[in-house]
Amino acid sequence: MKNIALIFSYDVSLNLWEKNGSISRELTPYLSLKKNKNNDYIFYTYDQNIKKKFNYKKNTFKIFSIYSKFKYFKNKYLRFIFSFIYPFFIKNQFRNIDLIKTNQMWGSWVGVILKFLTKKPLIVRCGYEYYRNLLISNESFLKKIFLKYLSKITYDYADKILVTSPSIKKFIIDKFNISNRKIIVQRNWIDIKKFSPKSRTNNLAIYVGRLSSEKNLPDLIRIIDNTNIKFLIV
Repeated sequence: MKNIALIFSYDVSLNLWEKNGSISRELTPYLSLKKNKNNDYIFYTYDQNIKKKFNYKKNTFKIFSIYSKFKYFKNKYLRFIFSFIYPFFIKNQFRNIDLIKTNQMWGSWVGVILKFLTKKPLIVRCGYEYYRNLLISNESFLKKIFLKYLSKITYDYADKILVTSPSIKKFIIDKFNISNRKIIVQRNWIDIKKFSPKSRTNNLAIYVGRLSSEKNLPDLIRIIDNTNIKFLIV
């Protein structure tokens, strides 16, 4: 049995997961590990109003909501600055954990600081490589510089890094000089019990996801142009 702290992405809350419909997808792996490995979890979230314990599908998770302890600033820059300060004041509440895990790179500084303060191992998860995506975006130069150094520090401090593809793994190794042995490829998955077509067709392509540049939707549209394939975007 392990006591694991899951650090939510910056400014993300359980209430947001419920609102946008992603809570089942996000919590399914932890429900499985809680059942099969008897692990306990404490979620470090950015909820403003939530109980200390959260019940989901008859499973109870401990909640540490940072805004239940500290003031929520309406100014986004103040919120961002103080997110680096808060971990120093709550370190004692995480002394008994065995492992720290981040949910994404954005917000990973909380996990890095808690590792430094508690001396616990840190797992960094990257559903996508944030800095690599920024390089092909129109984001500001300052944000790209910040993410570059945040990524480098986070990867250096991490005991293990979970990524979703070999190409992300290669990028991290090449760009940040990180050891191959530290990185584990854990591909994205689909629950085929929930998402299994009742019938199949050869002339329909379906895309489910964000409308963002790294998804390369224009390329997919060009590929199926002048064919009889219908394209559905969800």
